[in-house]
Amino acid sequence: MGQRLIWIAVVWAATLVAPGLAGADNAGRRIAILDGEVIAYGDGPPNWVVLRDTVLPAIFPRKVLTIKHFDVSAPDAAGAWINAATVAAFEPDLILAHWSAFKPPRGQDYCDITTNRKGQECAIRLLETLNDARGRDGSKAKIVIYSRKPNLCFTGTQNGFEAAVDKSSGGTPGRGLSPLLGTTGFMTMTPAPDRNVFSAAGVPSALLRLVRYLNCPAQNSLFGWDLTSGLCALGEPMEGDDCE
Repeated sequence: MGQRLIWIAVVWAATLVAPGLAGADNAGRRIAILDGEVIAYGDGPPNWVVLRDTVLPAIFPRKVLTIKHFDVSAPDAAGAWINAATVAAFEPDLILAHWSAFKPPRGQDYCDITTNRKGQECAIRLLETLNDARGRDGSKAKIVIYSRKPNLCFTGTQNGFEAAVDKSSGGTPGRGLSPLLGTTGFMTMTPAPDRNVFSAAGVPSALLRLVRYLNCPAQNSLFGWDLTSGLCALGEPMEGDDCE
């Protein structure tokens, strides 16, 4: 086995982002949103529109945001959902990806790394796609994967990702999926009734907390393993330079 992951969960914040909390982030940010063109939580606009127009401006009110949506469609014959090189060429600082938008070729409603071999293979390809979307070696891009699936931060998912990273790296540090360690977080949208849509009160503050932890862990603490929190990180982030 390779390096074992440190899987840490953060407790959801229950209120909207306070001006003082968001106001410290005053630099620009390039954000890629990977979701379906028309996929929506609820009866409102598509997820990517709500993120672009409502959630992200609330989180980063003093940042100059450059936001681009990349449509996630059914996989092609080669098993690709998107052109990861096109995402990488955008040079994002942050990638927001809707896990359930990445449909498997057939037979499942999403790529579940905790179930059968097909689901695990699909999930690994999905992670490889996101890793490629980060771009060049040394990229500081962070990834937040969101879904209404309730098991993103469960132990079975944790174990599945550990096995995927170990297998893909072939036991060699720095290869395979290992760049995702410390750069990737997960956000479950439904640990409470008011969090099943992006416009809900708890979403902006929770997303901001997870992004801040990935960028600057020393100044943004997480709490212990908690299956009800809805937020978790894949590996332990390194101290970054986004600690404004």
